Amino acid sequence: YFPGCGSERLYADIATAAADAARIIGEAPAHVIGASLGAATAIELALQRPELVCSLTLITPLVATSGRLEAVMEAWCTLAAAGDRDVLARFLAPWMFSERTLKDRDKRERIVRALGQTAGAVRADVLRRWAMGAAAWSGSRAGDLARITAPTVVVAAGADLLTLDAAAIAGAIPRAKLIT
Repeated sequence: YFPGCGSERLYADIATAAADAARIIGEAPAHVIGASLGAATAIELALQRPELVCSLTLITPLVATSGRLEAVMEAWCTLAAAGDRDVLARFLAPWMFSERTLKDRDKRERIVRALGQTAGAVRADVLRRWAMGAAAWSGSRAGDLARITAPTVVVAAGADLLTLDAAAIAGAIPRAKLIT
């Protein structure tokens, strides 16, 4: 639990904790990688403590939530609270994986099992705080991306339905490279 959970400060607080950890273990500067909402924390770290970031990799990042992402997060929270990991995993899989990946039934079932174990393990109250934090953080850093100084790679998923702004993020960060 971070003090900013459910607020715009959530990702900033996590970035501060990551900076403290890197300093304590002597692993700074570091190559920082963030995926999806984790990219928000990576962006915050690069903005707050640029001297700690040797390079930045953002995988399917976002700086603003979409109506679709907010609706999926609300449903995810509701399903997590219901406690049926299989139903939760079956709901999430089509939002997280491409048609090509899901077309293979055996692969799809392996994905559902893995999602049930991982996503289903997150407590509903924690997930709800993260969703509230994402909504509060949404849009708050878009204007600051030009201040990121670390060499940056932005990875966009071709069939991503939830985090659509990877190209815009790469365009806003000086010298960032976009990989699609």
